Amino acid sequence: ELLSDPSAASLIPPDDAAPIELPPVASAPEWVSSLPGRLLVRPDRQMAGLLVLPRPGLDPGARAALVARIEAALAKRQAELGGLWLAGPEAITHDLDVASQQSFGLLFPLVAVLMVCVLIAALRAPRAALAILVTAGATALWTVGLLGAAGRTLNLIVVVLPAVLVVITTAYALHFVSRAQALVGQALVTEQLEPRELWARAARETLPPCALTALTTAAGFGSLAFSEIPPVRDLGIFAAAGALIACGLVFSLLPALLLTSPLPAPRASGWSQARAERLTRALRRGALPILLVALILAGVGVEGARRLRFESHVLQFFPAEHRLPRAYAEVEERLLGLTPLELWLEGPKDELLRAQRLGDLRAFVADARRDPLVGQVISPLSLDPRWDQLSPAALAALLRAGLQDDVRGVAESHLRLLPDGTLALRITLACQTTSSEAFGRLVNRLRGEIPASLREEPASLRLSGAVPLLVRTQALLVDTQLRSFGLALLVVTAVLLLAYRSLGLVLVSLLPNVLPILITLGAMGWFGVPLNTATVTVAGIALGLVVDDTIHLLHHHHLARRDGVSSGPAVRDTLWLVGRPVTVTTAAVALGFGAFAVSDFAPTRYFGSLIALTCLSAWVCDLVALPALLLVGREPGWGAPADSGVDAAPPAA
Repeated sequence: ELLSDPSAASLIPPDDAAPIELPPVASAPEWVSSLPGRLLVRPDRQMAGLLVLPRPGLDPGARAALVARIEAALAKRQAELGGLWLAGPEAITHDLDVASQQSFGLLFPLVAVLMVCVLIAALRAPRAALAILVTAGATALWTVGLLGAAGRTLNLIVVVLPAVLVVITTAYALHFVSRAQALVGQALVTEQLEPRELWARAARETLPPCALTALTTAAGFGSLAFSEIPPVRDLGIFAAAGALIACGLVFSLLPALLLTSPLPAPRASGWSQARAERLTRALRRGALPILLVALILAGVGVEGARRLRFESHVLQFFPAEHRLPRAYAEVEERLLGLTPLELWLEGPKDELLRAQRLGDLRAFVADARRDPLVGQVISPLSLDPRWDQLSPAALAALLRAGLQDDVRGVAESHLRLLPDGTLALRITLACQTTSSEAFGRLVNRLRGEIPASLREEPASLRLSGAVPLLVRTQALLVDTQLRSFGLALLVVTAVLLLAYRSLGLVLVSLLPNVLPILITLGAMGWFGVPLNTATVTVAGIALGLVVDDTIHLLHHHHLARRDGVSSGPAVRDTLWLVGRPVTVTTAAVALGFGAFAVSDFAPTRYFGSLIALTCLSAWVCDLVALPALLLVGREPGWGAPADSGVDAAPPAA
């Protein structure tokens, strides 16, 4: 059948033709024995690729050892070869691991130093600052120990965990120690307190709101546990555990460390009861304009969130001068694409090798090849360039004839006849590495253009490989963002409702909790920061963090209103007692996460910067928008008397 087809004439040599001598590279068994090997040498012999296939499932240590051995072996030929480039999935994973470790080594000490500076400036008590740092270190150590005991690693997402726990622990401790200092200041006027009684009273006043903040923070992190992406899931689970550990150690280890150390009274600061009253008056007068501005900001944030791009590009996680993006640019420009899109066709041999089906498949591949992202094509339909001129019937006859022989060593990776008669045919499109958004357009176009003969059983075409995997991962990131934020908001709302049994209070808390998230997501949309692996966890985690200060403010306000204090004095005294600790903890959290901005590793840099932005906007909402909302009118269900003005005397501390 093949010999009688006119399109096959050029493939049949005359009987007296002399054998062709293969060039040296092509005659080497390791090059001619595999179909991909034909693409690993440039025609001008100016560049060659060595395909290394490690065993699946390498752990980070084994992968690092493999990369080190390859680099050491190739370095011996550096002068002779001129340029060496390491690329591919294992190279990406290795460099991500290295960047994560370097981020951890840089960020953890930097965050610790910043926390010490904030603590000393706020408390003016070096020993208390040191005790808080020890408590934060113990929290990070216990949590990372749990992570290691569970067999997990500090990957590009989980690497921020220790620094996050240091910041969270410091925030809890600041509220606790600040209250103890306030009690020391009151005791100088009234009565001296024994150290044990001092810390017991401080714990009684701050443990309820701190325990609530720990639960809500754990809820924010825990919402990530439902992600289908394992590193995101690990971060959520162990950060939630760390938040609870932090609360436990702050109210056990920290007072134990300070029990024998006298705590100095707080020094006079610029924040006073009189200034709190003036701020309350101003907020009452401007309550409606403030809430109108908040509504406008929410609208701007929603519009920015609608513009948010869902895009990941792993090479952009690294600085431009990093070896990995340079290697990919060099190899993909001069040799072949490194991100494969696989076309799989499986079915009975006789069905797959029908002339019409092969003709449709070849036309489909030819159309795909014209896409700018597609570089080379590895296909058993074109083992030889001259095969392209064969008619579909001749090509089918050629493949049937070849399958009678042993195809191992020629195209086994792309053409395989299974014992049950099923033929597996694989075509690899070697694509240029780009963003998930561009890959998504390519995959959607190809899926929409699959010919009818390749859509139906028993021989349907499937798209697989790294390209569809990246597209699917991006879809999972979007799902993680929506699911984590929605679940965190639901759990936080439920915790507040159970704690205060007031629907009005819960509704009031939504403004300072949701508005900062909308501002951050809106800023991402307006300034072109995409939603990717680095930023997908921001909304859920930030919600768990920003609700902390809201809880402390609402807790004190709720107690005052429960005791019959009218709304004006209740807001004033809340700002007076809690305003400074809230400001200090916000400074600690914003500085701690803001330190991530110095990292040259994009996931870490984006994560920290966005969390810091959210915390700063939450601070403004807590001290401006929330009091304005509380002063607009009496909240339902509180049972408090009508507002009698802000001129009433504050209750005794």
